[in-house]
Order: sequence, then C-alpha cells, then structure tokens
Amino acid sequence: MTEIKDIYWTAFTFKSQPNPNTLHVTHKYLGELSGLDADLTLKIIKDYWKEYPLKTFFAKFSVEDYFHSGTLRILKEPATEVSPFKNFFKLRNQLDPFRVDDWAFNPHVTTKLPKVHAYIDSYVFMRNIEIVDRWYAV
Repeated sequence: MTEIKDIYWTAFTFKSQPNPNTLHVTHKYLGELSGLDADLTLKIIKDYWKEYPLKTFFAKFSVEDYFHSGTLRILKEPATEVSPFKNFFKLRNQLDPFRVDDWAFNPHVTTKLPKVHAYIDSYVFMRNIEIVDRWYAV
C-alpha cells in the first residue's frame, strides 16, 4: 500500500470562485514538509499578512498556453499588463528555505474557461486539497 504524503502549497483565490480546488493562482509549491516545517511556514505567512494586509486586486488571464508537453491547458496574464502578482515576491522569497522553485514564478490558472478576469480576495495555505488557513483581503 502506497503511503499518501502531505503536499503543501499556497495560492490566491478568486472572489467569484473561493474554492481553491476549483480555481486558483498557485503562489508557491512547497511539496512535502515535516510537521515542524509546515508550522514554521504557517507562521511566516501569518506574520507576512499581519505586516502587509492583503488588498483585493483584479487579475486578468486570457493568453492560452500549455504545460507538461502540451497536455495541461493554462491561461497566463497578457504580456502587455503589469502583473499585480509582482507585489508578492517578498513572501515567496521568505518561503524559499522550505523549497526553492524549480522554475520562475509565472502566474497562471489551469482552466478550460476562455478567460478569467476576476478579483482576487484571499490567500490560502493548503495541505493536499484541505485549506489549512486563509487570509481575506481587508
């Protein structure tokens, strides 16, 4: 029997679709974490949002692309837009000790929708498909 490992990740969620398992913008994939590292990660995130409260912002995803050898359809931000996600690199960098990124941060959504133009109003810390904690925009 294969043991199921706890995989941790963080994401922004949409006001119109608050369930991160339906639609989200991954902020940081953390992979497997020990219980201690998960607790430390949660503390870092809590401290960050306490110092820099999340404000609702509008995000646009309309440029079609594919990951995983063309099998996973995503929508990226238009290159002509200034990404609102650039404001959150500090938090990503604070989480790097737990897992350094394999690739550069490229905000996107995995969806079959033709476009996603919506407000982001929360941030989640996830363990597999479970929300460990959530921070709402003020």
